[in-house]
Amino acid sequence: MSLRERERERETDRQTDRQTETETETKRERQIKRETERETERDKERETERSKLQQHRKAS
Repeated sequence: MSLRERERERETDRQTDRQTETETETKRERQIKRETERETERDKERETERSKLQQHRKAS
């Protein structure tokens, strides 16, 4: 294998590594976004329940 072929192969490997890293980061970002959305939804549900309990206590 010539020097040029090896260098081309290395560059291809680097590009593949960068692409894989980018895909992994994107997956991580999506996962974080989903988790954040779930937490926000849970917080809203808790706040709704808390409000209902407070209103019930005031009515009693």
